[in-house]
Amino acid sequence: MELFELTIAEAHGLLKSKEISSVELTNSVLERIQAVEDRVDAFITVTEKEALQQAEKADEEIAR
Repeated sequence: MELFELTIAEAHGLLKSKEISSVELTNSVLERIQAVEDRVDAFITVTEKEALQQAEKADEEIAR
């Protein structure tokens, strides 16, 4: 299973147990958006830089 396919509950469990990082999960979702956005046209704006910055901050908070 790809990380972007996880339910929120599954992602939460893996993040909590530190089996995955927020950055890994965010990268997976961003890569999926890039792969399908031309066909689904679901987003007006994708803020990759900001999403990754927030994921890094989340990982730092989880580590504490």
